[in-house]
Amino acid sequence: VHVCGHSGHTARDMVADLDSSLVKDVGGLLSRGLRRSLAELPALPDLVIIMTGTNDLGNSFVPSTVVADIQRLHEVCHVVGVETVALAPPAAPSAPAGSSFETSRKTVVDLMRSWARGSPATMAVIDPAELIPASAAGGMWDPDRLHFGPTGSKLLGSKLAKLVVPLLKR
Repeated sequence: VHVCGHSGHTARDMVADLDSSLVKDVGGLLSRGLRRSLAELPALPDLVIIMTGTNDLGNSFVPSTVVADIQRLHEVCHVVGVETVALAPPAAPSAPAGSSFETSRKTVVDLMRSWARGSPATMAVIDPAELIPASAAGGMWDPDRLHFGPTGSKLLGSKLAKLVVPLLKR
């Protein structure tokens, strides 16, 4: 497992940083851009899971623009022969049903699923809201009530594993 996380960045930021040798996230962690990371790995991964878009929606980016940037990230993987799984932005307790964030988030999910139907190297689009609802309690969310906290991230990871492992056996 290789992590190329860019916490606090938008999908647009990640596209801009595709070839960067040094990307600093909001927590001060350093990594590389996605294309650079893939190029420098000793072997290509079997699968790349990309989760982005939450910060784009938090900045009121237009859903079609968010999805276009998400597509670019996936295409970087596909060009080198790596299949992907797309994780949509999760629902957020700070954005209840009917809010502009949740309405835009659902549009992003729909657009991602539509795009993925025509992208054979995109193995699945998974909506984290179907795994962990925004109403989930028990420390699932960071104080911003927009991002998963450590408990929510761990639960998401365990639920994703059950969905992703079968994709690796294809």
